[in-house]
Amino acid sequence: QNTLREIYEVCRFIPSIQPRPFVPWLDEESLDWIVSHSVLSYIPPAMLEPEMNALQLMLKPDGAMYHMIQHDDQWSFHDDSANMFNCYRYSDRYYHLIFETKLEYQNRMVKGEWLAFFERLGLPVLDYTAHVTAESRQAILDLPLASRYRRWPVDDLAISFSYVMLGPAQRGNRNGAGAGPGGSE
Repeated sequence: QNTLREIYEVCRFIPSIQPRPFVPWLDEESLDWIVSHSVLSYIPPAMLEPEMNALQLMLKPDGAMYHMIQHDDQWSFHDDSANMFNCYRYSDRYYHLIFETKLEYQNRMVKGEWLAFFERLGLPVLDYTAHVTAESRQAILDLPLASRYRRWPVDDLAISFSYVMLGPAQRGNRNGAGAGPGGSE
Protein backbone atom coordinates (compact mmCIF):
# COMPACT_ATOMS: atom_id res chain seq x y z
CA GLN A 1 0.00 0.00 0.00
CA ASN A 2 1.50 3.33 -1.08
CA THR A 3 1.31 6.32 1.19
CA LEU A 4 -0.10 9.60 -0.06
CA ARG A 5 3.41 11.06 0.04
CA GLU A 6 4.72 8.23 -2.18
CA ILE A 7 1.88 8.72 -4.66
CA TYR A 8 2.59 12.45 -4.80
CA GLU A 9 6.27 11.76 -5.45
CA VAL A 10 5.54 9.27 -8.25
CA CYS A 11 3.05 11.67 -9.87
CA ARG A 12 5.30 14.66 -9.17
CA PHE A 13 2.43 16.41 -7.34
CA ILE A 14 3.44 19.41 -5.29
CA PRO A 15 1.20 20.40 -2.37
CA SER A 16 0.53 24.10 -2.75
CA ILE A 17 -0.76 25.46 0.54
CA GLN A 18 1.81 28.15 1.09
CA PRO A 19 2.60 30.52 3.96
CA ARG A 20 3.03 33.45 1.52
CA PRO A 21 0.13 33.65 -0.92
CA PHE A 22 0.44 35.78 -4.06
CA VAL A 23 4.15 34.99 -4.39
CA PRO A 24 5.27 32.24 -6.77
CA TRP A 25 6.68 29.48 -4.58
CA LEU A 26 8.29 27.68 -7.52
CA ASP A 27 10.42 28.96 -10.37
CA GLU A 28 8.63 31.00 -13.00
CA GLU A 29 7.54 28.99 -16.04
CA SER A 30 8.28 25.71 -14.24
CA LEU A 31 4.84 24.02 -14.25
CA ASP A 32 3.19 22.23 -17.15
CA TRP A 33 -0.12 21.78 -15.40
CA ILE A 34 -1.93 23.36 -12.44
CA VAL A 35 -5.05 21.68 -11.04
CA SER A 36 -7.45 22.82 -8.33
CA HIS A 37 -10.66 21.28 -7.04
CA SER A 38 -13.17 23.50 -5.21
CA VAL A 39 -10.52 26.07 -4.29
CA LEU A 40 -11.16 29.25 -6.29
CA SER A 41 -14.73 29.64 -4.97
CA TYR A 42 -13.41 30.06 -1.45
CA ILE A 43 -10.85 32.79 -2.14
CA PRO A 44 -12.04 36.36 -1.50
CA PRO A 45 -12.02 38.55 -4.65
CA ALA A 46 -9.30 40.83 -3.27
CA MET A 47 -7.02 37.80 -2.91
CA LEU A 48 -8.10 35.88 -6.02
CA GLU A 49 -6.44 38.08 -8.63
CA PRO A 50 -2.97 38.15 -7.00
CA GLU A 51 -3.20 34.40 -6.38
CA MET A 52 -4.05 33.72 -10.04
CA ASN A 53 -1.20 36.03 -11.08
CA ALA A 54 1.24 33.99 -8.97
CA LEU A 55 -0.07 30.76 -10.51
CA GLN A 56 0.22 32.01 -14.07
CA LEU A 57 3.80 33.15 -13.46
CA MET A 58 4.72 29.58 -12.55
CA LEU A 59 2.96 28.17 -15.63
CA LYS A 60 5.09 27.29 -18.66
CA PRO A 61 4.27 29.16 -21.88
CA ASP A 62 2.59 26.03 -23.27
CA GLY A 63 1.08 24.94 -19.92
CA ALA A 64 -2.53 24.95 -18.77
CA MET A 65 -4.61 25.28 -15.61
CA TYR A 66 -7.66 23.15 -14.88
CA HIS A 67 -10.00 24.30 -12.12
CA MET A 68 -13.18 22.79 -10.74
CA ILE A 69 -15.28 25.69 -9.46
CA GLN A 70 -18.05 25.10 -6.99
CA HIS A 71 -21.07 27.39 -7.45
CA ASP A 72 -23.65 25.96 -5.04
CA ASP A 73 -24.06 27.30 -1.52
CA GLN A 74 -21.56 25.77 0.89
CA TRP A 75 -23.97 26.30 3.79
CA SER A 76 -26.54 24.03 2.13
CA PHE A 77 -24.18 21.12 2.88
CA HIS A 78 -24.97 21.67 6.55
CA ASP A 79 -28.73 22.05 6.10
CA ASP A 80 -30.64 19.67 3.84
CA SER A 81 -33.68 21.97 3.89
CA ALA A 82 -31.74 24.90 2.38
CA ASN A 83 -31.93 25.69 -1.33
CA MET A 84 -28.68 24.60 -3.00
CA PHE A 85 -28.22 28.20 -4.25
CA ASN A 86 -29.47 29.94 -1.11
CA CYS A 87 -26.45 32.28 -1.17
CA TYR A 88 -27.88 34.02 -4.28
CA ARG A 89 -30.85 35.36 -2.33
CA TYR A 90 -28.76 37.79 -0.25
CA SER A 91 -27.19 41.14 -1.11
CA ASP A 92 -23.41 41.25 -0.83
CA ARG A 93 -23.66 43.43 2.29
CA TYR A 94 -26.13 41.14 4.08
CA TYR A 95 -24.24 37.98 3.10
CA HIS A 96 -20.98 39.50 4.37
CA LEU A 97 -22.51 40.45 7.72
CA ILE A 98 -24.33 37.18 8.35
CA PHE A 99 -22.46 34.36 6.63
CA GLU A 100 -18.83 35.25 6.00
CA THR A 101 -16.42 34.04 8.64
CA LYS A 102 -12.68 33.52 8.67
CA LEU A 103 -13.26 29.79 8.23
CA GLU A 104 -16.30 29.75 5.94
CA TYR A 105 -15.94 32.12 2.99
CA GLN A 106 -17.58 31.79 -0.43
CA ASN A 107 -17.12 34.44 -3.12
CA ARG A 108 -20.52 33.68 -4.82
CA MET A 109 -19.23 34.46 -8.31
CA VAL A 110 -21.32 33.15 -11.21
CA LYS A 111 -20.27 31.97 -14.68
CA GLY A 112 -20.30 35.41 -16.32
CA GLU A 113 -18.22 36.91 -13.50
CA TRP A 114 -15.69 34.07 -13.69
CA LEU A 115 -15.33 34.36 -17.47
CA ALA A 116 -14.92 38.17 -17.25
CA PHE A 117 -12.33 37.69 -14.49
CA PHE A 118 -10.26 35.24 -16.54
CA GLU A 119 -10.49 37.56 -19.57
CA ARG A 120 -9.35 40.53 -17.46
CA LEU A 121 -6.28 38.51 -16.42
CA GLY A 122 -5.57 37.63 -20.05
CA LEU A 123 -6.11 33.91 -19.36
CA PRO A 124 -7.70 32.29 -22.41
CA VAL A 125 -10.54 29.88 -21.61
CA LEU A 126 -9.70 26.74 -23.59
CA ASP A 127 -12.68 24.76 -22.30
CA TYR A 128 -15.63 25.43 -20.00
CA THR A 129 -18.08 22.75 -18.87
CA ALA A 130 -20.98 23.55 -16.57
CA HIS A 131 -22.97 21.03 -14.54
CA VAL A 132 -26.64 22.04 -14.72
CA THR A 133 -29.54 19.70 -13.91
CA ALA A 134 -33.32 19.95 -13.88
CA GLU A 135 -33.06 20.06 -10.07
CA SER A 136 -30.56 22.93 -10.11
CA ARG A 137 -32.71 24.92 -12.59
CA GLN A 138 -35.74 24.46 -10.36
CA ALA A 139 -33.73 25.52 -7.31
CA ILE A 140 -32.95 28.84 -9.04
CA LEU A 141 -36.57 29.31 -10.16
CA ASP A 142 -37.76 28.73 -6.57
CA LEU A 143 -35.41 31.36 -5.15
CA PRO A 144 -36.01 35.09 -4.68
CA LEU A 145 -32.74 36.38 -6.16
CA ALA A 146 -30.78 39.37 -4.90
CA SER A 147 -30.54 42.13 -7.50
CA ARG A 148 -26.89 41.26 -8.31
CA TYR A 149 -28.01 37.91 -9.72
CA ARG A 150 -31.23 38.87 -11.55
CA ARG A 151 -29.41 39.87 -14.74
CA TRP A 152 -27.95 36.41 -15.32
CA PRO A 153 -29.73 33.65 -17.31
CA VAL A 154 -31.18 30.80 -15.25
CA ASP A 155 -28.72 28.29 -16.75
CA ASP A 156 -25.78 30.48 -15.68
CA LEU A 157 -27.09 30.57 -12.11
CA ALA A 158 -28.11 26.90 -12.00
CA ILE A 159 -24.51 25.66 -12.32
CA SER A 160 -23.68 23.58 -9.26
CA PHE A 161 -20.05 23.18 -10.39
CA SER A 162 -18.01 23.85 -13.48
CA TYR A 163 -14.70 22.85 -14.98
CA VAL A 164 -12.55 25.44 -16.70
CA MET A 165 -9.32 24.90 -18.58
CA LEU A 166 -7.20 28.02 -18.93
CA GLY A 167 -4.25 28.58 -21.19
CA PRO A 168 -1.33 30.76 -20.12
CA ALA A 169 -1.66 34.53 -20.28
CA GLN A 170 0.02 36.24 -23.18
CA ARG A 171 3.56 37.34 -22.30
CA GLY A 172 2.59 41.02 -22.12
CA ASN A 173 -0.30 40.29 -19.76
CA ARG A 174 1.23 37.84 -17.28
CA ASN A 175 0.52 40.02 -14.27
CA GLY A 176 -3.18 40.69 -14.90
CA ALA A 177 -4.98 43.99 -14.78
CA GLY A 178 -8.10 45.56 -13.44
CA ALA A 179 -10.18 45.29 -10.31
CA GLY A 180 -11.11 42.10 -8.53
CA PRO A 181 -14.02 39.91 -9.59
CA GLY A 182 -17.56 39.90 -8.27
CA GLY A 183 -19.93 42.75 -7.68
CA SER A 184 -21.66 44.73 -5.00
CA GLU A 185 -25.15 45.96 -4.37
